[in-house]
Parts: sequence; C-alpha cells; structure tokens
Amino acid sequence: MNILKYGITDQIYVVRPISDGQFVFEFLNDTVTKIAGFTDKVIGMEVREVFPGEQAGNLVKKYQEVLDTKRAVIFRDGYDLDGTTFYYESTLTPLFDDSNVIYLIVGVVKNVTAEQQAELELKEIWTELNKSKKRYQSLFRDNPEAIISFDLNGTILNCNPETKKLLGYTPVELKGREIMSVLDDDSFDELKRMVNGAFYRKMKLHRLTVRHKNGNLVPVSVKVSPIMINKQVEGIYTIFQDLSEQLESERRLYESEERFRVIAENANDLITLLNHQGKIVYASPSYRRIVGFDEQEYVNKIFLYHIHPDDREDFNQIVTSSIQERKPFTIETRHFTNSGTYIWLESKGTPVFNENHQFKHMVVLSRDITVQKDYHEKLKYDAMHDHLTGLPNRRLFQVHLAEALNSNADLGLLMLDIDDFKSVNDTYGHDIGDAVIVEFGHRIQSLLTNKDIIARLGGDEFIILVADKSLHGLEQLAEQIKAHMEHGWHQIAENLKVTTSIGIAMKQKRYESSFALMKKADLALYATKKGGKDGYHIYSKER
Repeated sequence: MNILKYGITDQIYVVRPISDGQFVFEFLNDTVTKIAGFTDKVIGMEVREVFPGEQAGNLVKKYQEVLDTKRAVIFRDGYDLDGTTFYYESTLTPLFDDSNVIYLIVGVVKNVTAEQQAELELKEIWTELNKSKKRYQSLFRDNPEAIISFDLNGTILNCNPETKKLLGYTPVELKGREIMSVLDDDSFDELKRMVNGAFYRKMKLHRLTVRHKNGNLVPVSVKVSPIMINKQVEGIYTIFQDLSEQLESERRLYESEERFRVIAENANDLITLLNHQGKIVYASPSYRRIVGFDEQEYVNKIFLYHIHPDDREDFNQIVTSSIQERKPFTIETRHFTNSGTYIWLESKGTPVFNENHQFKHMVVLSRDITVQKDYHEKLKYDAMHDHLTGLPNRRLFQVHLAEALNSNADLGLLMLDIDDFKSVNDTYGHDIGDAVIVEFGHRIQSLLTNKDIIARLGGDEFIILVADKSLHGLEQLAEQIKAHMEHGWHQIAENLKVTTSIGIAMKQKRYESSFALMKKADLALYATKKGGKDGYHIYSKER
C-alpha cells in the first residue's frame, strides 16, 4: 500500500459503502494530501462530512452509480486557476468480494491537461491494480474495449469478452495462440516497435490492422503497457478499439469536406467551420489573401482567435445565442492582420444540427467591409467637421456645449471673426482668403488646452468653448489671441495683416441653454465691432 500512498502522482482514494447513500473513506494517498489538502484524519469519515453539500451530493451520485451498474464510472471536471483551465478525470472502480458484491470503490483522479502524461500515470495505476487478481479481473472483464495480454514470447495469456466482438474468437480460442496470428505482417512489426517503446514508457496511441476470424481486416487503435510484477516485465497489456465505424464516418466526412473545399477554395470571402467545442476545424485559403495569415494557423484555435479584444465578448455571446436559439447571426467585428493592423469583417454564421437535433458545427462566412466602414466613418466625420480647417463645425460644437452645460464647471465662450475679411478676399483672392482662415484657426488652436474646443461656425466666424477659467482668464486668452494675430502673415501674402474682434460671455445660471449663451457671446462680438474692431468685449446686460 506504501507504493499507492507515496509512489503515485495521481490522487488515489478508497471509499467503502456502509449503507444506502453513505460512503466512508478507507485510504488516501500522499498526492491527495498535497493537492486537495486532506490528511489521514478523513479516513473513517463519511463523504458528506468531508466535502461541501453540492460537491458531496454529486460524488455520492457517482458512487451510487457504481453500485447500481457494477461498472467503472468515469467523469471529468474543469477548474479555472489564474486564467488557466485545468481538467481532471476521475475513475471510480468497483472492487468485488467472492460473492460479487462491491465492498470498496477505488477513486483515481488524474490531470488530463497533458494527455500523454495522464495516459502514462493511468498505466502505472493499472499495473499496481494488477497485483490483486480479483481487482484485475473486474477491470479486465468490464472494460468496454478489447483487451489482450501476452507474454514476452508473444503468446496470448488472456483476453476479455469484448475480444470476440472485435476478432470473432472467444477468449478460450485465443489463449495460447501467437499474437502475430491476429495481425497482418505490417501491423506485427509496428506492434513490436510499440512494445519496445513501452519498456521506456513511450506509450502512444497507434493504428494497426487486425485479422477477424472470417478473414476480414479490421482497423484498430492500440495502446500498450508492460505488465510489471515486482518491478520485472512479465508481459504486455494491449487495449484495442475498433475504428471501423470511425473510419467510415471519416470517409463520408472527407467526401463531404472535399465538396465543401471545392467551393471554399474558390471563394472570395472567409469561410470558417467551427466544431462543438468552439474550435476552428477549417479555414478557407482566402485567409491568406484577406488577413495575410496561412489558413492552417487557424486550425484547432478557438473561434475568437485574432478577433479584436474589444469585440470578443459580443462575438462569443452572439455565437452562443445562435446555437441555443438555432438561428443564424450577423455581426461586425475587427480582425487582426499580418501587417499589425485590424480590418472590419461582417460575419454571418449558421448553426448546423444532426438528425438528433444536436449541434454539429457552425459555418461562418466573413467579408472584408473595411472600405465601407472607413467611408461611413468619413461621412460621420465630415458631418461634424469643417471641410476647410478640419475643426469641429457648428453641429459638433453644439453637442460639446450641451454636454458641458450639464456639468457644474465654469464655462466661457469666445466668439471671433476676422476683421474686414471681405477686403482680404477682394484684394488677394479666395485662395488666399481660405489660407487665412486655416492659419487663423491654427493659431488660435495652438493657444488652447486639451479641455478647450474651437469650432468654425461658418465664413470667417469662429467660437471657443473654455472650461474652468475665470473671467480674468478669458480676458488673458483674448489678449493672447490678439497678440498672436500680430505676427507676420507674409508666408501667405505680402503686406497682409489680420486682426480679430472677440466677444466674451460666461455661464451665469446653473441651467442656461446653449442658444442663450451663444447669443450673449454674439452680442459681445457685435459690441466689439461697433467699438472699432481689433479688440474684445465682455457681455453684460447694460449693453
């Protein structure tokens, strides 16, 4: 028992049924103590005394299933730790007394995240269980797959009842025969290589071909492990699984996929096929042309692979809903490309179900809509910005002003226009006039903070929204603007001078409309122009 307690990396425990629905712990190995945190104190305790209610209830149901069916029960659980999911497979094996009554249930919990390592640990556990003849016989007899054991000379020692379904021979007919008699020549050579690998714990699934009693060849997958007694190899333990139906299904699927590929490989859109696990099982060659990645890079990846992080939740939800509601979906998402940028895709997905109404796979067709998206974004931008200066226009400014008025911040408006701008156009022409407007807006913008907003209202008229400044601060800004306009304009036209008139208004009431505040600034601007231009006035009721 010390080997089971200290020498196995899987978690092993033994429970004993004491009455209907009650089970007590008989044994825990050292791995259970390290991973689950249990100690030998739980030995003799009932399962419901050790685990919390829901977990205990689920375990009792599994133990009861072992008692009811007299068969091994295998189930899996998943756990999330630091963003990584670990999967564990539990095998509950009944142990029978001489009266064929289950007196113990052996629980083996293994980490199947690394499948190859899990298989190795399972074989080691089976080797340990083989020390008990009755335990071995129970596991051997009830296994749903064909099992054949043979000695180091290749002579068959034993086989389970499932072997007759696979090979047509009864266990009695097979005992004493050579293992090579049920294999074709190529498979026998491969089996020898597998046996040699088993000595070094190199145990993998292999495909071989066995010969049925009627002469037919049957494709199988085979796992082998050494039969160890007292650390000596005395034979080989082989498990055979009939692959006939699986290969036939694969053949039909292949033919179906071939027809699908003919269409997909000549398509201009992205075609993606998702399985029931949400993984990509097929990506069309158009991936290379549209996103720059080879389509094989997507195979076996989760369907959210290369989708923009901000779009993944919506994409996941709509795919899940599509499957649950059995309805197609359409969604626009951003997809990562090989150039390091994102493109916009419009994806249309259709869930496919089998004859039993179970989800089979999802077909997703995606087309590049980046050009359309950019065009729509440009239309939205143009609708809110002045085409000449690129500054916000009246519409966008009013949106910002309305939002600012809903806050408690101090707000001020500066409304400006270019003095005698008509004469600039008449003297220098409209091209120079446009250049003056662009430079005028640029000079003002260079004096503003990130909180301030300047917009062109139309013609030579501009407006500035200033937050968190006192009236004195607004006057200082007006002086800076005036001074900035005194700099030379010779880069645009010789002998050109530009001055500006400014009207200033501050938010006075807590609830003041944008129209009222802009009207005050307009009146102040009018007062400046009436007073001689090239200056500023502050709105007051007296004017």
